[in-house]
Amino acid sequence: MQRTNSERLHSEALEHIVGGVNSPSRSYKAVGGGAPIVMERARVPTSGMWTAINILII
Repeated sequence: MQRTNSERLHSEALEHIVGGVNSPSRSYKAVGGGAPIVMERARVPTSGMWTAINILII
């Protein structure tokens, strides 16, 4: 999976927010995580439980 867009957006966020995210997930990097995955759209097939647009998934 290519994460170039996620990495670019995370680098930009680092200029404005400590850790690049505004949540306890800032510690994600300390446990070996890289840039958070950014998704424009996601859908859970058949369950109908949620549909997300323009969200940040970690």
